[in-house]
Amino acid sequence: MPRAERAAPYGNYKGYYAKRGNHSSDPRLKALPAGIFDDKRVLDIGCNEGWVTCEIARNYNARNVVGVDVDTELISRAWRHRREVWSLQKPAEIVGNFTSSIMHGDRPTEQDLDSLHGSSDSYFPDCFPFLFGPIPISAQNSSFPNNVSFYASNWANQGCPADQQGYDVVVAFSVTKWIHLHGGDEGIKLFFSRVRDVLLAHTNKISPGIFVLEAQPWSGYHSAMRKINLCQPKDQRSQDRVKINPDEFSNILIELGFSKPQRVGIIGEGGFKRPIDIYELCGA
Repeated sequence: MPRAERAAPYGNYKGYYAKRGNHSSDPRLKALPAGIFDDKRVLDIGCNEGWVTCEIARNYNARNVVGVDVDTELISRAWRHRREVWSLQKPAEIVGNFTSSIMHGDRPTEQDLDSLHGSSDSYFPDCFPFLFGPIPISAQNSSFPNNVSFYASNWANQGCPADQQGYDVVVAFSVTKWIHLHGGDEGIKLFFSRVRDVLLAHTNKISPGIFVLEAQPWSGYHSAMRKINLCQPKDQRSQDRVKINPDEFSNILIELGFSKPQRVGIIGEGGFKRPIDIYELCGA
């Protein structure tokens, strides 16, 4: 494997969720307020292989979820993961009962999530996608998996076609470090401005736009910079363009019209233990 590929200069790690612990339900989502995605249009920035994107679409009653990632191979894996999750989903009446509890504001428990994968005569065994391929996806309804789509895009710089409709909720889990290091201080400011703009663009908004942010700490920037430097010529490296500490991100967001952050927890294990903050877009 080429050295630059191993470096994952955009944080585009293959098998990233396995590194985080490979939970059946992402603990970052479980920490969020109940109903945060209910009937919402959601953008997942830096979606990697689409695990979080699909979980929001399937388990949290989101109306529509868009995942974006700079890596085309990861986007291909995300589409494949979507089909595999659909293949392993239990029959419709069981999923409907689960979704009904979410709509009433109940946060899913581990038992609830396990119920989606329990035994049933109609159940599609875990080995079947590898033996025969995933079940074909029906286009007859708007529920999962038809409420999920993926785009390969350097979203921080160019957005994606789905942005025209705007979003109710934008999720950015563990991506700001890479955006910051590649784009410098101006790049991270542009990213936050773009988040604000796509939240404002949603014309059917009946509640404030929500930005869910898991920002990596300053302590991890040095090792990430070394990975980026493996792939860039010296005149394109961003050391001198990165002066803003991630602790100052809240000030930038407040200046853009967001509320002060609501800290919902410090989630994860080891090097993945990071704060999760929620910002509401005032006047959205």
